[in-house]
Amino acid sequence: MSDEKRLRVFADDYVTVIAYDEWDATAVYEDFCGSKLLLDELPGWDEVADEAVITIQMEDARDDGEKVTKRAREWIAESGRGFLCSTEY
Repeated sequence: MSDEKRLRVFADDYVTVIAYDEWDATAVYEDFCGSKLLLDELPGWDEVADEAVITIQMEDARDDGEKVTKRAREWIAESGRGFLCSTEY
């Protein structure tokens, strides 16, 4: 068994991030927000299966934006560690 960290997708009801674990997911989200979250603001992260399908509507000033669908593992490979998407932004 390898001790190497592996990126995974984590989501709560509103935000999806790519991180190494739940603690790292919170750190990624805090980096995106630009501030530390209060204890009662911490998301309840659920790990998303590598084969799960995620559709993101890309922002576009001209229209509603193109929808892009990929498996979680593909988003990981393309995007790396960081904020992936939100239903709120």
